[in-house]
Amino acid sequence: MKTALLKNPFVKNLLSALAVSFFSFVLWNVAFVLYALFFQIVHIFTPIDMARSSLWLTPYILIVFTLMVAVLSWFVFQSSLPDLVKATCATAPLVIVLVSIGILTYPNPWLAYALSTVVVALALTYLRLSKKPWIYYYAALFTAITLLIFNLAGGEI
Repeated sequence: MKTALLKNPFVKNLLSALAVSFFSFVLWNVAFVLYALFFQIVHIFTPIDMARSSLWLTPYILIVFTLMVAVLSWFVFQSSLPDLVKATCATAPLVIVLVSIGILTYPNPWLAYALSTVVVALALTYLRLSKKPWIYYYAALFTAITLLIFNLAGGEI
């Protein structure tokens, strides 16, 4: 009975979506803890006067961290891991890019929404062109919608 239930495509897809949702939240938290750690390490080695007066330091840290996650993600996507794992891992770079857009455009939320929409549209277009399975689309949309709801509910990072 148990194995017959798991062979049902609807149940299998539902469990896959739930797994992506749960593990994405875990991965996002790990990513932001690592970002905070990276931010603190950079500030330790940055002279105090420079850190206080620099307008470029935070964007620089965001860009470098995003590139580090992108490189790590590239290795994950090149691996032979199952699509479920790859789709879950794909949420980390997307959430980091979307949150970075929000941080860098904080004074102008409509610019953040516009740029985020472009990024999500480009991600979905890439998924379509590369003919990825549905779970990747779900992961991208889950990430975008979760961040949108978080933001509209008044959440700040």
